[in-house]
Amino acid sequence: MRTARDHAEHLNGSAAESPVRLQRRPRVHTICLSEAVVGSLLMASWVMLFAAGNIIGTQPFRDRLSSPGDILTACKLWFVVLTCYTSTNVAILCCVASYLGTLGRRARIGGN
Repeated sequence: MRTARDHAEHLNGSAAESPVRLQRRPRVHTICLSEAVVGSLLMASWVMLFAAGNIIGTQPFRDRLSSPGDILTACKLWFVVLTCYTSTNVAILCCVASYLGTLGRRARIGGN
């Protein structure tokens, strides 16, 4: 660990050897209740999206989109297609997983 004198000598240029780097202590962040709730909801939504993408076929919903009828039916059909169609399902899963990883890193789960 570097002392104040070592730091002053380094700034003045009188240090004989290469400068010693200051060591930073890692910040420890304790997650709050809202982060834990959001993380739990995201984990549950990831599992549900993964299951829906594997179980629900979107071909009948895409066929019905050609003449959906009213706007509410069209919104429901688009929701199913966007969340269960393979490409968009994987994209949403990646976004949710990245946010879960961010929360996990902030919480410092599993040690250093």
